[in-house]
Amino acid sequence: MADKPKFWEKYTNAYDKIMSHYYGHQALVEEHLKRLKGCSIVLESGCGPGHLTKRLLEEGHRVYAVDVNLSALNLLKKRCGNNPNLITECIDANNLPYKNNYFDAVSSMLVLWAIEKPERYLIEIRRILKQKGILVLSGPGPETRVSVNLQLKKIEENLRSQGLFPKIRKNWALFLEYTAKNVSNTAEHWFSHEDIRRLLERTGFKVSSINSNPVYCNQGHIVVAIKI
Repeated sequence: MADKPKFWEKYTNAYDKIMSHYYGHQALVEEHLKRLKGCSIVLESGCGPGHLTKRLLEEGHRVYAVDVNLSALNLLKKRCGNNPNLITECIDANNLPYKNNYFDAVSSMLVLWAIEKPERYLIEIRRILKQKGILVLSGPGPETRVSVNLQLKKIEENLRSQGLFPKIRKNWALFLEYTAKNVSNTAEHWFSHEDIRRLLERTGFKVSSINSNPVYCNQGHIVVAIKI
């Protein structure tokens, strides 16, 4: 895709209105939150419209929320309000303006699969993490790519069960349109559990756990890795 930033900007509003209601996404947010317990200063890399950010702030974390998508950051600011523990920056996560060994933890939720050069991305994360700092990342797997229609059906069923149709019908149509473009044009990687383990080990992490991802009908991964 020639203009990925423009694509993500258009996708943001529909994504926010749909996924903020989806139980699988809410479950993933709580899974990330649980794994970040006890980490004071957290970088949220690819924070999007702030679903996880809001929960981190509610639990007392100091959050640096970064994204290349200014529209997503504007939604995040509306969602989270004027919180003294929140710092937002519209920057490229491959070139972070933070000193070495600064963060207790990094959360990367549904981001790595869309990163063109994942090793470079993870090496930069490792640089700004404290020794034995925690990385929590999640994403789809190769099995997710061939079951996109199943994933979308589950989301629609859940939203209908909450009585959200027809109110969100227009946003649902946009979400379907942009999700199809996302899968076809912006997705770079569909990591298996073994793929993600090897990648993290190559970039200076030790994997402590890999679990399935509730967003994708328990396909994909949620990984906790430690900087070594």
